[in-house]
Amino acid sequence: MIRLASIIRSSAWLLLCAAFPLALSAQTQWDGQVVDAENGQPVPYVSIYLAPNRGAVANEEGRFRITFQEGDTARFSCIGYKKLTLGAAQRTREVRLEPLPTGLRQVTVMPVEAKDILKRLVRQLNNEANKFEKSRATYFFRNSLVQPEMSEMLEGFVIAHNAVNLHTFSLLAGRIYEVRPDTTDEKTLLDEGTNMHRLWEFAPCMKNAALWQLALKPLNTFEKLEKYYDYEEASSFLDEEGRRFYRIPLRYNHKRPKLHYYEEAVVQGTLYVESWSGRLVRFDGEVLNLFVRGNVPTTHQFHILYDHANGFTEVSSYFLHGQNELFRYDSHFFRVDKPLDGKERKIKEDLKSVIEGMDERPEMWSRYDVVRRTLLQEQLFGPVADDGD
Repeated sequence: MIRLASIIRSSAWLLLCAAFPLALSAQTQWDGQVVDAENGQPVPYVSIYLAPNRGAVANEEGRFRITFQEGDTARFSCIGYKKLTLGAAQRTREVRLEPLPTGLRQVTVMPVEAKDILKRLVRQLNNEANKFEKSRATYFFRNSLVQPEMSEMLEGFVIAHNAVNLHTFSLLAGRIYEVRPDTTDEKTLLDEGTNMHRLWEFAPCMKNAALWQLALKPLNTFEKLEKYYDYEEASSFLDEEGRRFYRIPLRYNHKRPKLHYYEEAVVQGTLYVESWSGRLVRFDGEVLNLFVRGNVPTTHQFHILYDHANGFTEVSSYFLHGQNELFRYDSHFFRVDKPLDGKERKIKEDLKSVIEGMDERPEMWSRYDVVRRTLLQEQLFGPVADDGD
């Protein structure tokens, strides 16, 4: 079980969207929101592709920020929606995605077929984790922790081992933002030992993730998946290009022997798998029976997107959210091309102090389109990170 008391050791929306074109220039920052064309609701986690190593992902509110250059076209894609390509003259504050038709396009998958898909997926992920364990990639990250006494946000760039799940992080650059009342007692503030980076190690199949060792994970072994999870509601669907995907909800069956409360964490969620390759492309999940600060029950939700450009399963973007009666925390993760050369420092148990000991390197923030801050983060810490922050 993951004891968030050891992960976070301390005390510690109104968007108006106007559908009008943006002014054009040789290079323009495009702030917008992706919504469902039928019901107008925000569409989260939409991938936005401009060119190799240039793009973004919409946050959980569907909001995004990208730098749009003259001649660029942006391709918006999300499972369950038609792809949309917009050129320079078509840019609007509100991007409307058409949902794919349901009904005959979605077909129930027989249990025996789902079982075979899952067995192959477990075997594939474990093989990739072993074969490509030394693979590394660069990510932009943002962690925010909000509580009544104080709010804190950490941003920066890290290098991580990234086959199947993220682990072994080295910091390249970082920034710290704090909001605290002048009268706040120092004893109520966040500990300098904040190590939320351990949460980044999460995945449905996890390797080298010590703090998640005791959690029940669906894809580490097929034996445990078969014993503790139900997957009868598996189905398949076609995208607009006629390619088939499997959608497989994995639901905990509550048959695991009762353990001590801090050893009972269970990962469950929904997998999206390519039928033609058998590869995992998305996981929407949650952790049940999670307790923080000793015994405070906490909701903990994940959304992970994967790609296979390098021949194996890698995290491309990552969102998590947790909340309890004491505080809420959010983490965004987005892969970028390799930044400018510079020193890196391994992160062990104290992310905050490592950031404090590193150069800020503001050119990194100006070079990359990173995940847009949520409205709450903008209200607390400002709308953007720039050279003046």
